[in-house]
Amino acid sequence: MPRSKKGRLSGAARVEINERRGAEALARLLTPKKSDPAIDFVVGRVTKITGANHVRVAIDSKRGAKELPARIPNILTRRGATPISTRSIVLLYTGEDYDPNAPAESGEHFDIIALLTDRQANELMKAGLLPNWMIVGDADNNGAIGTEGAEFEWDYDEKKEDAAAAAAGAAGGAGFSRGGARAAAAAADSDEDNFNIDDI
Repeated sequence: MPRSKKGRLSGAARVEINERRGAEALARLLTPKKSDPAIDFVVGRVTKITGANHVRVAIDSKRGAKELPARIPNILTRRGATPISTRSIVLLYTGEDYDPNAPAESGEHFDIIALLTDRQANELMKAGLLPNWMIVGDADNNGAIGTEGAEFEWDYDEKKEDAAAAAAGAAGGAGFSRGGARAAAAAADSDEDNFNIDDI
């Protein structure tokens, strides 16, 4: 596991751990097996950054969105590697006996165990495991999610992501040393932005 000189995990190691946790959770949700342990987590959307590594996360319940206080563990606090925003879809550790339909208890709070990538969230969406309010609308200043009049829109393009990864790989990894996958994705986007009708 790559570590810095001070013994801290590198950004790449944090990304790898986060993606592995997300992949394991998705496998349990999408293709459950009898040998799997009981599901001890829920999927939610960050609605408000409250500071000091704490956020509010809305989960689905019979009454709609239910907000819970949550802590971002140290392994996910490096913003460059695992950036958490009010559009992030996350996994919250709740324990096996947690009932999302029960009223929230005073003093309870949960830990985020993984931040889902766009690809992972897209898989859950296609499987019908994400409610519409989690993937449309934005959180307002009070943390409430506005979905009134919102149309279904998922800003995820698998082809762009694959093209960015291929471009970085073709450059022998140089693309990642000069800005990472985001730089490669921006380069892929700029090709579309620079399209000239006169070139046809």
